[in-house]
Amino acid sequence: MAHPRAIDDESLRRLLSILRDTRLSWTTHEVPELVRVLGWTMVEMLPGKGAIAAAGWDTGRNQIHLAFTGTRVDDITMRIADAPDAGAGTAAGRPATEAFLFDTFAVAVHATADVLGPPSDRVLGADPEVSWRRENDTVRIERTFRSVNLVWANNEFQDYWDALHEEPR
Repeated sequence: MAHPRAIDDESLRRLLSILRDTRLSWTTHEVPELVRVLGWTMVEMLPGKGAIAAAGWDTGRNQIHLAFTGTRVDDITMRIADAPDAGAGTAAGRPATEAFLFDTFAVAVHATADVLGPPSDRVLGADPEVSWRRENDTVRIERTFRSVNLVWANNEFQDYWDALHEEPR
């Protein structure tokens, strides 16, 4: 049975500081240099589709997914906490996993606010998320039933994604 694991606070804050200080044109030709600057290892590159990288945070395999549309980078999803057995095991074990994810999400939101300032949006519910929209990009912390992710997206893609997930009125 695998145990829940999360990025350490120092690594998270370093990552957030690099994201804060990095300006991308969101093209795929920037990806190798970005991976180098972030200290990641490229696992696989699928031209026009995406890439997978590893960061060494001990949050499971293939921690980082980069999504491409042609030569444009849409977003980069970084798994910063993982609870691999969230849907398995005994009912007695699930509350501990849920508490781990809840606490990790709260710590990540707090660290992100420390580095980027107050959030621009919050979504409550079973899969909460908190966003920081900036001039050219959006940083989002999201909690799912088995992970906490840090998503870095270009605003054009973020607007498209948000429109797809709007509740009908």
